[in-house]
Amino acid sequence: MPIEGMHQDLFIEKFSKSNSSRRNALLIIMTECKRIGRFVLRSPDITLLPLERPMPLITTGKQFIRDLENAGTLALYTPLEGGSEGRYQRRLRAAGYGMLHISARGMGDPAAYLMDVHGVRPPHLGKKDIGREGAVGARYFVPPIAGYQLEKLQPNSKGLAIWIIEGFVFSRQELEYLAALPAVEPRIKVCVEMGGDRVFRWSPLKQVLAAA
Repeated sequence: MPIEGMHQDLFIEKFSKSNSSRRNALLIIMTECKRIGRFVLRSPDITLLPLERPMPLITTGKQFIRDLENAGTLALYTPLEGGSEGRYQRRLRAAGYGMLHISARGMGDPAAYLMDVHGVRPPHLGKKDIGREGAVGARYFVPPIAGYQLEKLQPNSKGLAIWIIEGFVFSRQELEYLAALPAVEPRIKVCVEMGGDRVFRWSPLKQVLAAA
């Protein structure tokens, strides 16, 4: 079983003990990828390809913040294991932005949910209305989520950054509204997670919609 790389003897011993029944069937080659400082493993059923660039443990986020301020709305693609987006959220808070984390699922109309008074129906838990009202529970009206957060921002705050997860459930019309929202309210910046990728990357939402 040819193996090249660092700690060759230790790796052979560990592999032989843990995979004694498969060591003759697998061909594992460990090579050091100097460009990204990582290792590449290949076998008949395991393939870990090198990344385009390493995921930084510490990132300043300056380019991300500049692109967000210029575009207003960014489409994000994050690694599915999670965790990397938290670094950029901390950089936004450190840059003076307030943060609002919401999910696209169950939002309804983004225009009404974010910037207008809208009605919600909490679970009725069996206590349904009778009479002329529908048997679906009471309806309550709540203030706009983003508008209320804007009113509570600190005086020295740059604005409000809305971070929306599961943005792939939005329709094209809803995404177009989110792309135009920073032009209507310049204090609002929007980040929409549109899917997964091997590295954290972003693009202006308008460009993503134009290419779709």
